[in-house]
Formats: sequence, C-alpha cells, structure tokens
Amino acid sequence: MASAAAAQKGFETISARTVAFQKEAMEKHVAAAKSLMTSKSVQEFVEKQNDYAKTSFEAYVAELTSVSGLVQGVAKDAIAPINDRVNAAAQLIQAGAAR
Repeated sequence: MASAAAAQKGFETISARTVAFQKEAMEKHVAAAKSLMTSKSVQEFVEKQNDYAKTSFEAYVAELTSVSGLVQGVAKDAIAPINDRVNAAAQLIQAGAAR
C-alpha cells in the first residue's frame, strides 16, 4: 500500500507540473503569434520565428529533463517499500536456514 500511495502522489505531482508547463507554453505561443503578426518585414518575421523556436525548444528540453528526474524519484519512492519487504523476507529465510 505504501508503494501505491507513493506512486499516486508522484504521478499527481508530475501531472500538475505537466499541466502548468503546457499552460505556460500555450501563453507563450499566443504571445509569439501576436508578435509575429506585428512584423514589418519578412526578415523580422523570420528572426522572431527563429528566436521563438529556439527558446521553445530549450524550454521543452529543460522541462523534459526535470520531469525525467521526477519520474526517477517516483520510481525510487514507489519501489522502496517493496524492496524493504523483500529484504525482510530474505533475512527471515537466511535466519531459518542458519538454524
């Protein structure tokens, strides 16, 4: 049960983080679209588009790295109770075999 609770809490954290990132990304998409519409030349449009693409990609990679770390932590937290029980069972088996 402890393992399921840890997994549930972790997935809730990851879900909230993902929703927040997507909301922020959507706001940036809208702002970028508005900015692109005010371009006075093709050159300015292309520069704005390139800058936006670069910053969006960097933000995505940073978020993906962060979420990857969260997933690793959730997995570790969810497996810890199971690992503890397996170790306890192994110790009981070893103690029984030593008699």
